[in-house]
Amino acid sequence: MYSESGTALRQEMTALLNVHRVDGRFGARDEMADHVILVRHFRENVLAWCGSGLQLALPVSFSNMPPRNPNPFESTGTLSAARELARQLAAVRQAVNTTPAVLTQLTTPHRIPLVERWRQVARAAAMAEADLDGMGEQAITSPQAGALVGDVATILQALVVLDRRYHRVLGWTSMPQVASLGWAALAAALDTSLKTPDYSIDATGWRPRVRPMRGDVPPGILGVLMAEHNVLAGLGGFPHALRLRLVVDSQRVLSSRLSTLIGRTDPTEVLYWETRATTYAEIQRQLRDIGGIWGGGERAAAEAGHVVARLRGVDAGTVVEPRALKAFRTLAEGIDERIASIVQKGIERGDFVQRVKLPRLVASSGSLVQPARVRYRAVPDSNDVPLVRIVREQLRPLAPSPTTAPDASRVQLVAALSQRAHPPEPAVQALDL
Repeated sequence: MYSESGTALRQEMTALLNVHRVDGRFGARDEMADHVILVRHFRENVLAWCGSGLQLALPVSFSNMPPRNPNPFESTGTLSAARELARQLAAVRQAVNTTPAVLTQLTTPHRIPLVERWRQVARAAAMAEADLDGMGEQAITSPQAGALVGDVATILQALVVLDRRYHRVLGWTSMPQVASLGWAALAAALDTSLKTPDYSIDATGWRPRVRPMRGDVPPGILGVLMAEHNVLAGLGGFPHALRLRLVVDSQRVLSSRLSTLIGRTDPTEVLYWETRATTYAEIQRQLRDIGGIWGGGERAAAEAGHVVARLRGVDAGTVVEPRALKAFRTLAEGIDERIASIVQKGIERGDFVQRVKLPRLVASSGSLVQPARVRYRAVPDSNDVPLVRIVREQLRPLAPSPTTAPDASRVQLVAALSQRAHPPEPAVQALDL
């Protein structure tokens, strides 16, 4: 997630800024040139992340400065601090013409402490660049894009400061037009600060795929926990409507049974599982009117059957450990989120259809009772389906409130840029009396 990679990138960059005297820190004179070239490759990794971050944020980032022409019917063009920063950065990268460090260089520790610090920076930048793909899939908002632009602008300011600090190092090549890049980064950071950015972007990014657990089935409640994990792993695709009913019914049974088992472990959790059992009972009832003709979910349905079967073998006096209860809660929240997404997307795209009863008048059949004719039709508006309202209101977790306060790594990086970071206190040596 971006909270991990972004924090690591800012912390390592702060550590580099706190190294003010770089004379003699690149090793011996005969090997200094190789170390300087390696640092330039590491710097290109950071510049590549900055460029990718700006390209992701530009479509949903807008200038917070008042336009010169207040007419709302006239286009202001592409004039913004973020776009100017992207233009300056692209020009600098084209003029530098340095390739990023390869995987071997990023994963091999270096014996020179300063070069090793640059390797850590480049490694964090490579991990943060992988998080950008997850941000694009999750469609970050405009305030979150402002926070990303602010992070990129601060990192570029740090690179400009380090570039000017290393200009006397033997073999160091400064970035062209570094002053213009620094001013553009400062303007983008100030433009972002005019409106409160949303730092909940730290919760976005790349997340590892849930993989099924294999091997021997542990006895008791741990076997149920293993099957519940595999249910979440099996919901990676789009399930068939009938198999979705099996998964929903297993969650109803699991929640109802856990509510009676966890009373001795954590009585405060009983209400959550009782409410979840009631919710899934209503979802199961609403799914009777939902059908479909395609979909997978064979693994999820099979593991849902294992959940119910293994619950039958759990003794009524079983005590659920706190760690197992926390794991059940985490898996339940993930399954709730996935089922809510499946139901909403399936109905909106027409993969799930709704059963409706059509009235008819038959006068010549000779039967006293005429059964209602049933047909399935696509739903024109998903808001009219009670099932969608249930999953939105009861399964979907509450949207996180925007985080307006920057974390400690952002504060420390800004302090290091302005040279307000407190230097380490000198070690006190004992005197021989």
